[in-house]
Amino acid sequence: MEIILPPRLQSSGEETLSTRILVVIGANGAGKSSFGKHLLNRYGEKAIQICGFRSLFIRNNPEDLLSPPAPLRLSEYEKLVIRLQKEEFEAAVEYKEQSKMSPGLIPPVTKIDIIQEIWEKIFPQKQVSSQIRFF
Repeated sequence: MEIILPPRLQSSGEETLSTRILVVIGANGAGKSSFGKHLLNRYGEKAIQICGFRSLFIRNNPEDLLSPPAPLRLSEYEKLVIRLQKEEFEAAVEYKEQSKMSPGLIPPVTKIDIIQEIWEKIFPQKQVSSQIRFF
């Protein structure tokens, strides 16, 4: 996909970026959210906003236990995590079945593996565990 980037601060023209995946990393106040809003306005039909910061916190409201359960509303971030876990689980089950007939089979590389590799390149001092935990 071709993405037209907004002009840089000291530039007059726009740049075109040809990519399938775009990762934006920056310090607080660097303009990541503004950049994301710009892309959503321009490519709304092809883009989805995933707000990870707000979704990284576990919702734990004691009052929820007193009232009847409401339909579960997942954030885009939570939906993404569920999709990644689903792919990881399906790949593990398929690998298990295939390895019964083909000993020594190399495990598949999943999106979680790719995310973990990218994370550890960017933050080498921070290791990510890709283990799935069921509670």
